[in-house]
Amino acid sequence: MTTRETEERTQRSTGTAYVPVALQPHNPGVPLERDWVDRVRVNRSAVERRAATLGTRRTVKKEWQAAWLLKAVTLMDLTTLAGDDTEGRVRRLAGKARRPVRRDLLEALGAADLPIHVAGLCV
Repeated sequence: MTTRETEERTQRSTGTAYVPVALQPHNPGVPLERDWVDRVRVNRSAVERRAATLGTRRTVKKEWQAAWLLKAVTLMDLTTLAGDDTEGRVRRLAGKARRPVRRDLLEALGAADLPIHVAGLCV
């Protein structure tokens, strides 16, 4: 079986799409403007006061906490670097990437219709 045939088989079984690196859009970034960096001013005493209170401030509560946690899930990458991964392990990890939060929990949070999935899967 060729590499391409293997990729197509994996795509069909996992529902994923393979995009060659050459076809992915390139982020050209922005040029560094040293003049802008030199002009930036910071109120150091205000920053130090704020930083000192970070450990004593209250955490996010109630429904906002659940929203932040769901958002955090969508920013995570699931990765396996084991050299002895089996097809079954990779399938389970891909399944976890597609549905990282149990359906009943999403329903209880009123978030069943939200597209909750992880940001990336690295195998």
